[in-house]
Amino acid sequence: MLLGVPVAATWVGFTALLSFVNAAETEPHVLDLAGRQRFLAAELHSHAAGAAEGRAEDQAELRAREREFGDALRLLQAGGTYRGHTLPPPPATARPALAAVNTRWVDLRGEIVNLGLGVPVERGAARLHAELPRLAADSDAVVQALVEEARGRRRTLEAWSVGVSALAALCLLAGVLLARRYAARPLTELVSAVVRLRSGDRAARAAVGGPREVAELALAFNELATTIQELLGSLEHRRREVQAILDTVPSGLVTLDAELRILAANPVFEDMAGAPAERLAGRRLAELARGVEVLEAACRDALSHQATRHGLLVTWEALGAAPRACRVAVTPMRGCEHGQLLLVMEDVAEEERLAAEVRASEQRFRAVVDHTTDAIVLADAQGLVTYVNPAAETMFGWALAEITGLPLTTLIPRDMRDRHSIGFARYLATGTSNMLGRVQTLTALHRNATVFPVECTISEERRSDRRMFIGVMRDVSAQRQLAARAMQMDRMLTAGTLAGGVAHEVNNPLSFVLANLDHVGAEVRRLAGHPAAAEALGPARLRDVEDALRDALAGAERVRTIVQDLRTLAHQETDEHREPLSVHALLEVALRIAGNEIRHRARVMKAFGAPPEVEADEARLSQVFLAVLLNAAQAIPEGAADSNLVTVRTFADDGGNAVIEISDTGAGIPAELQTRVFDPFFTTKPVGQGTGLGLSICRATLLGLGGDISFTSAPGHGTTFRLVLPPAGAAAPATAPVSAVTAGGAPGRRGRILVVDDEPLVGAATRRTLADEHDVVPVASGAEALARLEEEPFDLILCDVMMPEMSGEELYEALVQRFPEHAAKMIFMTGGAFTPRAAAFLERVPHKRLHKPVDADDLKALIRGVLKEKPG
Repeated sequence: MLLGVPVAATWVGFTALLSFVNAAETEPHVLDLAGRQRFLAAELHSHAAGAAEGRAEDQAELRAREREFGDALRLLQAGGTYRGHTLPPPPATARPALAAVNTRWVDLRGEIVNLGLGVPVERGAARLHAELPRLAADSDAVVQALVEEARGRRRTLEAWSVGVSALAALCLLAGVLLARRYAARPLTELVSAVVRLRSGDRAARAAVGGPREVAELALAFNELATTIQELLGSLEHRRREVQAILDTVPSGLVTLDAELRILAANPVFEDMAGAPAERLAGRRLAELARGVEVLEAACRDALSHQATRHGLLVTWEALGAAPRACRVAVTPMRGCEHGQLLLVMEDVAEEERLAAEVRASEQRFRAVVDHTTDAIVLADAQGLVTYVNPAAETMFGWALAEITGLPLTTLIPRDMRDRHSIGFARYLATGTSNMLGRVQTLTALHRNATVFPVECTISEERRSDRRMFIGVMRDVSAQRQLAARAMQMDRMLTAGTLAGGVAHEVNNPLSFVLANLDHVGAEVRRLAGHPAAAEALGPARLRDVEDALRDALAGAERVRTIVQDLRTLAHQETDEHREPLSVHALLEVALRIAGNEIRHRARVMKAFGAPPEVEADEARLSQVFLAVLLNAAQAIPEGAADSNLVTVRTFADDGGNAVIEISDTGAGIPAELQTRVFDPFFTTKPVGQGTGLGLSICRATLLGLGGDISFTSAPGHGTTFRLVLPPAGAAAPATAPVSAVTAGGAPGRRGRILVVDDEPLVGAATRRTLADEHDVVPVASGAEALARLEEEPFDLILCDVMMPEMSGEELYEALVQRFPEHAAKMIFMTGGAFTPRAAAFLERVPHKRLHKPVDADDLKALIRGVLKEKPG
């Protein structure tokens, strides 16, 4: 009975101790949840920046972290089940910090949710960027309050443990004093067990024996010792769990005192400092790393204002180690008597490296996009333009800032917009399209309302709930122009080949027609001088015959002119002499010649610049200028000379070429006829007033000189022809000049001449033309010529170039082998159709040549000159 009071007091103390132990069991889970909340606050800050830039993955992460943070906050505020453990309501010391977190969370949650859903935040992402770090700081305060509460509970538990142990010892001692006489030995053993337990021997137990009360007291002591041992073991287990959590945090954690000396550090900070914890205790940050002045200043500021400082980027360069980029948070540890700080350091070197790689990749991608010659246009699912690259700005005439947000149909001609809108809506609804992923030729619209063709490839990219359409376009206007020009050139080549063939076929009969007409004309004139013939036919009859012959000769000469134009069109003129020429001098000559034609229709305006000299044949280039001037004049009707102009402008372009522009204020060329302007034989003039070869020949001549001719025309507003010629020294090489003898004079010595032509009538006509002065033997083939040369010599050989069976070249080669002295006496005649081999042959040999139809006087003069040079 005497021991009842102390025993009851001991049991009350034991019950209180048990309640503390039960509370301690939930501490690690509460701390884990608080740490999780702090981590989620940092994650919200990290993903908010990416979500504000529209990155779908950050928006999804932001929504997930928002839900987790709200759940964690509710558990911390009201308690509940967390990972299979029931958490109690928060202690009073942590409630103010939780209230601050809850207040800031309620203020920010709506904007975070909207940002996660991609809805623009009214007050802007900048506010979240500023407020979310404060939310993290408030969460740090919750962690610190819970840590301090746990430490206080641990100290209380230890005090209760000692108190209960002491009370138990007092109970035992009281029992000993009251019942020394009855239980001396059992009490001595009990006291010894109490002493061992107090000394830290948790296995100490009392022997149960002696009087009933002493035995019950020993049993109670042993039960109490066992419970204390279990409780202290549980506390140690929980302590190790908490320590494991701190040791596994990926950031460096270090506590500092008010003098900024290190109190404790986790393994991560030990690695950053390059020293174990026992060597770090008591040392300042400046003793561990260089350049920590900014960090120390932040620590003092946080301590003096009792406020968290986070987001500080510093370079941590531990002595003897490479520098690290770190993000630092400093927070005061509330509840400490002398003021302590918790320093959290995160190594962001890898993060910075990855960010730098991302930035470099983005810069490379942007450089490719900005410098590509293809236009790139981005549009969203609403069909609004979100981006265009510089090539697209140039192509469409819209700057990025101007086109962004406008409908994609802004770049599409009006008559095609409805079809585009219907197709776009159908694709969004059904997912079917015949345009995506295919190269197509479409019509685009420039800002200045002009349309142009583009090759376009459209693709789609999806990110989470966002859709983006990418169009890559290339302007193919130039390609189409080149293709059209190539087709035109092909037509010109075809026309040239046809013209050469026609010229050859016409020249042979024309040669003997002209020769025979000349012969008949000479005979008629001889008869007119004979009295008997004049009397028999009558003067009027003779005049009619002479007039008919003159008309026939005029017609034949007109055919000869057409054939010469055809030969020029076929690029087969070789008798030209190129030299540096002044464009202005030739234009002045052409203007004087065309002056009579122009003056009745328009005034001439000259705007001469400083074009370079060009290399060309003077006569041919003059003909080109004259043809274009006459074309300009004839485009203007007569009778309004004062109100019309023919303007001649010259200058040098950026490439150093000479440019001649001849403009008129005439009726212009109808659009449907503009593609045929340079076609051979195409003319709008009445029959008999033009062959339709003028502009075709001009183009052929200029192309042969390495230049070009083009025009622009607006019906009702006139036409401008633009002639471009390379400067002297850069023009296409001229063909070798053809020798010609035009000397006249009295007939020389009589010669023997062999005429080789597959057209017998040409041979017969040549014989009649030369019969008065020479002995002419015509043959119809090269083989026949060789046979004749076996029998007799000749002073000259007139030979056609293009012949069946044996050509003029083959005959020449045979003569070189068998009759070299006769090979040197050859004069070649050509009707204008050359194979590449024949053209090369004529360029290679130095022999004289004549173009069919041969003028009789020219032929006679040439033969006289040759025979004079080579007397028989």
